[in-house]
Amino acid sequence: MKEFFALSASLALTGILAAPTGLSSQCQNQANLDSATAGSVFVAQLVQRRPFMEVFSFDDTRGSRPLVELRLRLLYGWKERPSPRPGDSATDPLGIVIAPRDDPGFAVGTQVLVLMQRVYGTVVRMGDSTQTGQPTRLEPGLLMLAPCGLRVLDNEERLLHTFGEPQWRDANP
Repeated sequence: MKEFFALSASLALTGILAAPTGLSSQCQNQANLDSATAGSVFVAQLVQRRPFMEVFSFDDTRGSRPLVELRLRLLYGWKERPSPRPGDSATDPLGIVIAPRDDPGFAVGTQVLVLMQRVYGTVVRMGDSTQTGQPTRLEPGLLMLAPCGLRVLDNEERLLHTFGEPQWRDANP
């Protein structure tokens, strides 16, 4: 038996996006600091918050929705280093697009801890997935914010104790 799953077109077109769950600074279910389940963990500085309206069309239907882009200057991290959108230079801040209700309201200049997970848009499951293990993934997937994956960096010592020395650092701090 085969099952197919696909992300909406808007996820694929707007770059790195937040998970659909809330990201507010008051998140009840704080993201796990387990690096085994994260695709990327990094510290960044919030350099810009930009509200905008996304205009979309599907068949004959047109619409718009408010979004907020958070621009983050990567400082250091573990596991995969997120890359800017196509056309951005390697030194450009990373853009993360979220719904206004998910904007945690951090002040520009705040250092934040970001946890991202790899999300696959197309997955084919072969047979009984509980017995065969991992499904076959048909594409590389996208890095997206983990639920509650954006928070103020409050204890750098604890972070370094949890993950060890960073595996990568920004070349232009």
